[in-house]
Amino acid sequence: MSRTLPHPFTGRPMALLVALCTLLALFVQPVPANAASAMTRAHGDIPDSATYLTYVAPHFKVEYIEGWGRRGSGTLVTFSDKDSLERVALPSVPRGSLAAFVRGPELAGLRHAGAVKISTPRAVSLPGGRGWYLQYTIPSAPDQVTGKVVPLLTDRYYLAGRHWLAVLTLASPVGDDNVDAFRRIAHSFGWR
Repeated sequence: MSRTLPHPFTGRPMALLVALCTLLALFVQPVPANAASAMTRAHGDIPDSATYLTYVAPHFKVEYIEGWGRRGSGTLVTFSDKDSLERVALPSVPRGSLAAFVRGPELAGLRHAGAVKISTPRAVSLPGGRGWYLQYTIPSAPDQVTGKVVPLLTDRYYLAGRHWLAVLTLASPVGDDNVDAFRRIAHSFGWR
Protein backbone atom coordinates (compact mmCIF):
# COMPACT_ATOMS: atom_id res chain seq x y z
CA MET A 1 0.00 0.00 0.00
CA SER A 2 1.49 3.29 -1.04
CA ARG A 3 1.43 6.22 1.27
CA THR A 4 1.05 9.77 -0.03
CA LEU A 5 3.23 12.36 1.63
CA PRO A 6 1.97 15.92 1.86
CA HIS A 7 3.64 18.39 -0.50
CA PRO A 8 6.08 20.64 1.41
CA PHE A 9 4.43 23.82 0.09
CA THR A 10 0.88 23.03 1.13
CA GLY A 11 -0.81 23.56 4.42
CA ARG A 12 1.02 25.47 7.16
CA PRO A 13 4.32 26.14 5.40
CA MET A 14 2.46 27.70 2.47
CA ALA A 15 0.47 29.98 4.79
CA LEU A 16 3.71 31.10 6.46
CA LEU A 17 5.30 31.81 3.08
CA VAL A 18 2.32 33.93 1.98
CA ALA A 19 2.41 35.85 5.28
CA LEU A 20 6.15 36.48 4.92
CA CYS A 21 5.75 37.75 1.35
CA THR A 22 2.94 40.06 2.46
CA LEU A 23 5.12 41.52 5.23
CA LEU A 24 8.04 42.03 2.85
CA ALA A 25 5.77 43.82 0.39
CA LEU A 26 4.87 46.32 3.10
CA PHE A 27 8.52 47.24 3.76
CA VAL A 28 10.19 46.87 0.37
CA GLN A 29 9.08 49.48 -2.12
CA PRO A 30 10.48 49.89 -5.64
CA VAL A 31 12.77 52.90 -6.11
CA PRO A 32 11.23 55.44 -8.50
CA ALA A 33 13.35 56.13 -11.62
CA ASN A 34 14.09 59.75 -10.63
CA ALA A 35 15.19 58.67 -7.14
CA ALA A 36 17.48 56.01 -8.62
CA SER A 37 19.21 58.60 -10.81
CA ALA A 38 19.54 60.93 -7.82
CA MET A 39 21.14 58.10 -5.84
CA THR A 40 23.63 57.56 -8.70
CA ARG A 41 24.52 61.27 -8.78
CA ALA A 42 24.91 61.29 -5.01
CA HIS A 43 27.84 58.92 -5.49
CA GLY A 44 29.81 61.69 -7.20
CA ASP A 45 28.96 61.38 -10.87
CA ILE A 46 28.81 64.82 -12.44
CA PRO A 47 25.46 64.95 -14.26
CA ASP A 48 25.40 65.76 -17.98
CA SER A 49 23.17 68.72 -17.10
CA ALA A 50 25.85 70.32 -14.87
CA THR A 51 26.50 74.01 -15.39
CA TYR A 52 30.10 75.06 -15.91
CA LEU A 53 31.45 78.43 -14.84
CA THR A 54 34.81 79.97 -15.71
CA TYR A 55 37.26 80.87 -12.96
CA VAL A 56 39.64 83.63 -14.04
CA ALA A 57 42.90 84.05 -12.12
CA PRO A 58 45.79 86.42 -12.86
CA HIS A 59 47.73 83.78 -14.85
CA PHE A 60 45.12 81.27 -16.07
CA LYS A 61 41.45 80.50 -16.59
CA VAL A 62 39.62 77.20 -16.18
CA GLU A 63 36.06 75.91 -15.98
CA TYR A 64 34.60 74.38 -12.83
CA ILE A 65 31.23 72.93 -11.84
CA GLU A 66 28.64 75.39 -10.52
CA GLY A 67 27.96 74.69 -6.84
CA TRP A 68 31.41 73.31 -6.05
CA GLY A 69 33.14 75.07 -3.18
CA ARG A 70 36.34 77.03 -3.81
CA ARG A 71 39.43 77.40 -1.63
CA GLY A 72 42.51 79.41 -2.42
CA SER A 73 43.30 81.78 -5.26
CA GLY A 74 46.18 82.94 -7.42
CA THR A 75 48.72 80.13 -7.81
CA LEU A 76 46.73 77.46 -5.94
CA VAL A 77 42.98 77.03 -6.19
CA THR A 78 40.81 74.01 -5.40
CA PHE A 79 37.17 73.39 -6.28
CA SER A 80 35.49 70.48 -4.52
CA ASP A 81 32.21 68.72 -3.87
CA LYS A 82 31.87 65.64 -1.67
CA ASP A 83 34.89 63.48 -2.56
CA SER A 84 35.54 65.01 -6.00
CA LEU A 85 37.98 67.82 -6.64
CA GLU A 86 39.60 70.02 -9.24
CA ARG A 87 42.88 71.72 -8.34
CA VAL A 88 45.16 74.07 -10.25
CA ALA A 89 48.62 74.67 -8.83
CA LEU A 90 51.23 76.92 -10.44
CA PRO A 91 54.72 75.99 -9.25
CA SER A 92 57.77 77.34 -11.05
CA VAL A 93 58.70 75.64 -14.30
CA PRO A 94 61.19 72.89 -13.40
CA ARG A 95 64.75 72.97 -14.73
CA GLY A 96 65.43 70.54 -17.55
CA SER A 97 62.72 68.85 -19.54
CA LEU A 98 59.16 68.58 -18.34
CA ALA A 99 59.18 64.89 -19.28
CA ALA A 100 62.17 64.23 -17.00
CA PHE A 101 60.45 66.10 -14.16
CA VAL A 102 57.21 64.12 -14.50
CA ARG A 103 59.00 60.76 -14.86
CA GLY A 104 61.44 61.49 -12.03
CA PRO A 105 60.66 63.68 -9.02
CA GLU A 106 56.92 63.86 -9.69
CA LEU A 107 56.39 60.07 -9.88
CA ALA A 108 58.58 59.58 -6.81
CA GLY A 109 56.52 62.18 -4.90
CA LEU A 110 53.23 60.54 -5.89
CA ARG A 111 54.45 57.10 -4.77
CA HIS A 112 55.61 58.61 -1.48
CA ALA A 113 52.15 60.18 -1.02
CA GLY A 114 50.48 56.75 -1.40
CA ALA A 115 49.55 56.77 -5.09
CA VAL A 116 49.12 53.36 -6.72
CA LYS A 117 48.22 52.12 -10.20
CA ILE A 118 50.20 55.00 -11.70
CA SER A 119 49.98 55.03 -15.49
CA THR A 120 52.96 55.62 -17.72
CA PRO A 121 53.21 59.38 -18.36
CA ARG A 122 52.19 60.31 -21.90
CA ALA A 123 52.47 63.47 -23.94
CA VAL A 124 49.25 65.46 -24.46
CA SER A 125 48.27 68.46 -26.50
CA LEU A 126 45.43 70.58 -25.12
CA PRO A 127 44.15 74.04 -26.06
CA GLY A 128 46.15 75.32 -23.04
CA GLY A 129 49.37 73.90 -24.43
CA ARG A 130 51.45 70.78 -24.75
CA GLY A 131 52.38 68.80 -21.71
CA TRP A 132 52.17 65.47 -19.92
CA TYR A 133 49.34 63.41 -18.47
CA LEU A 134 49.19 60.57 -16.00
CA GLN A 135 46.49 58.78 -14.05
CA TYR A 136 46.73 57.18 -10.62
CA THR A 137 44.71 56.12 -7.59
CA ILE A 138 45.35 57.69 -4.20
CA PRO A 139 43.51 57.66 -0.85
CA SER A 140 41.38 60.73 -0.16
CA ALA A 141 41.86 62.90 2.88
CA PRO A 142 39.79 61.53 5.78
CA ASP A 143 36.22 62.84 5.92
CA GLN A 144 36.04 65.52 8.63
CA VAL A 145 32.94 63.97 10.19
CA THR A 146 33.26 60.22 9.65
CA GLY A 147 37.00 59.81 9.14
CA LYS A 148 36.22 57.67 6.07
CA VAL A 149 38.91 57.45 3.39
CA VAL A 150 38.02 56.51 -0.21
CA PRO A 151 40.28 55.71 -3.17
CA LEU A 152 40.33 58.55 -5.71
CA LEU A 153 40.92 57.97 -9.42
CA THR A 154 43.02 60.96 -10.39
CA ASP A 155 43.85 62.57 -13.74
CA ARG A 156 46.81 64.93 -13.63
CA TYR A 157 48.00 67.27 -16.39
CA TYR A 158 51.30 69.16 -16.48
CA LEU A 159 51.28 72.14 -18.86
CA ALA A 160 54.32 74.40 -19.08
CA GLY A 161 53.75 78.10 -19.62
CA ARG A 162 56.37 80.83 -20.02
CA HIS A 163 56.76 81.48 -16.29
CA TRP A 164 54.73 78.78 -14.57
CA LEU A 165 54.00 75.09 -14.69
CA ALA A 166 50.27 74.39 -14.45
CA VAL A 167 49.47 71.18 -12.59
CA LEU A 168 45.78 70.43 -13.13
CA THR A 169 44.48 67.63 -10.88
CA LEU A 170 41.00 66.14 -11.33
CA ALA A 171 39.90 63.43 -8.90
CA SER A 172 36.77 61.52 -7.92
CA PRO A 173 36.04 58.24 -6.12
CA VAL A 174 36.88 55.07 -8.02
CA GLY A 175 33.71 53.96 -9.80
CA ASP A 176 32.36 57.45 -10.48
CA ASP A 177 31.95 58.31 -14.15
CA ASN A 178 33.34 61.80 -14.62
CA VAL A 179 35.41 61.18 -17.74
CA ASP A 180 33.48 63.61 -19.98
CA ALA A 181 33.29 66.36 -17.35
CA PHE A 182 36.99 66.09 -16.52
CA ARG A 183 37.92 66.09 -20.22
CA ARG A 184 35.91 69.29 -20.66
CA ILE A 185 37.62 70.92 -17.66
CA ALA A 186 41.09 69.92 -18.92
CA HIS A 187 40.33 71.38 -22.35
CA SER A 188 39.03 74.60 -20.79
CA PHE A 189 42.37 75.45 -19.16
CA GLY A 190 44.14 78.41 -20.75
CA TRP A 191 46.96 80.80 -19.94
CA ARG A 192 46.36 84.54 -19.56
